[in-house]
Amino acid sequence: MEKQEGVVGKKIKKGTFAGGAKGDAMISAKALSSVGDGEQLKKEYYENGQLKVAITIKDGKPAGPVKYYYANGQLEKEGIYEDGAPNGPVKEYYENGQLRSAITIKDGKPTGPVKYYHANGQLEKEGVYEDGIPVGEVKEYYENGQLKSAITFKNEDPDGPFQYYHANGQLEKEGVYEDGKLAGLFKEYHANGQLRSAIIIKDGKPTGPVKSYYANGQLEKEEVCESGIPVGEVKEYYENGQLRSAIASKNGNLDGPFQYYYANGQLEKEGVYKNGNPDGPIKEYHANGQLRSAITIKNGNPDGPFQYYHANGQLEKEGVYKDGIPIGAVKEYYENGQLKSAVDIKNGIPEGPFQYYHANGQLEKGGVYKDGKLEGPFKEYHANGQLKVAITVKDGIPEGPFQYYHANGQLEKEGFYEDGAPNAPVKEYDENGELKA
Repeated sequence: MEKQEGVVGKKIKKGTFAGGAKGDAMISAKALSSVGDGEQLKKEYYENGQLKVAITIKDGKPAGPVKYYYANGQLEKEGIYEDGAPNGPVKEYYENGQLRSAITIKDGKPTGPVKYYHANGQLEKEGVYEDGIPVGEVKEYYENGQLKSAITFKNEDPDGPFQYYHANGQLEKEGVYEDGKLAGLFKEYHANGQLRSAIIIKDGKPTGPVKSYYANGQLEKEEVCESGIPVGEVKEYYENGQLRSAIASKNGNLDGPFQYYYANGQLEKEGVYKNGNPDGPIKEYHANGQLRSAITIKNGNPDGPFQYYHANGQLEKEGVYKDGIPIGAVKEYYENGQLKSAVDIKNGIPEGPFQYYHANGQLEKGGVYKDGKLEGPFKEYHANGQLKVAITVKDGIPEGPFQYYHANGQLEKEGFYEDGAPNAPVKEYDENGELKA
C-alpha cells in the first residue's frame, strides 16, 4: 500500500507578513510619516522606486491595513493588523496578479473558508477551518481544474470516505478513514481506470487477501496478510501473465520453498528460505532452461561444492566453498569445454601453481602464486603455442632478465627489470629478428 499524500497532515499556510516581497531588488529607501491619532505610516521602496511595503504603526506595533508589493508593482499580500498580529481577511497574490490565497485570521489562527489558487487562476485547495483546524470536507485540484482529492476531517484527523484522482479525472484511490487511520476496503487505480490494488485495512494494517494489478489488467502480485504481515505463499507475475516468483513466508519472514521465473515461463532460480535467508541447495537457470549454477548455502554463506554452467550446458566454473570463501582448486572452462584456468585458493587468495589456457587448448600463461602475489618464473604464450613472455617475479614485482617474443617465435624485446621497471638498455626486434634502431 502506498503512503497517502495530499492534504492529509498538511498544515495551513499562515500567510503572515513576517517576510518581505520576493525578488532580487534591494530596498533603497524607507519613509515614516505621521497620519494622526498616534499612528504612523511606514513605507519601504525598491531601488526601481516601486513601493515594497506600506504598514500603519501604532504604539510601536503594526495596526490597521498592511500591504506588500512585488518589484513589478503587483500586490503581493494584504490584510489587517491588530496589536501587531494579523486579524481578519488576508490575501496573497502571485507576481502575475492572480490571487494565491484567501483566508481569515482570528486570534492568530485560520478560521472560516480557506481557498488557495494556482498561478493560472485555477482553484488549488478549499475547505473550512475552525481555530486553525480543518473541519468537514477539504478539496484539492490540479492546475487543469480537475479534482485531485476530497477528504473529510473531524477533530483534526481525516475521518470518513476519501477519494484521490489522477490529473485526467480518473479515480486514483478511494477508501475510508476512521480517526485518521485507513479502515475497511482500500482501492487504487491506474490512470487508465484499471484497478491497481484492493486491500482490506484493519487497525491501519492490511488484513486478508491483498492483490495488485498492472495497468493492462493482469495480476501483478497476490498474498494474504495478517496485521500487515504476509503469511503463506506470495506470488508475483509478469505483465504477460507468466508467474514471476512464488515464495513462502512465515511470521513476516521468507520461509520455505521459493521459485523465480523468466518472462518466457522458464524457471530462473529455486531453493529454500529459512528465517529470511536462503538455506540449502540453490539452483539458477539460463533463460533457455539450461542449469546456470548449483551451490549450497549454510548459515547465509555458500558452503560445499559449486558449479556454474554456460548457456550451452558446458561447465563454466567449479570448486568448493567453505564459509563463503573458495578453497582448493578452482577451475574455469570455455563454452567449447576447454579448460580456461586452474588456480588453487587458500584462505581466500591464490596460492601455488596456476595455469590459464586459450580457447584452443594451448597454454596461455603459467606461474606460481605466493600469498596472492606472483612469485618466481612467469611465462605467457601466444595462441599458437609460441612463447610470448618470460620474466621472473619477486613479491609480485618483475625482477631480473626479461624476454618478449613475436607470435612467429622471433625475439621482440629483451632487457632487465629492476624494482618493476625496465633498466636500460632495452633491445627491441622486428618479426624478422632484426634489431630496431
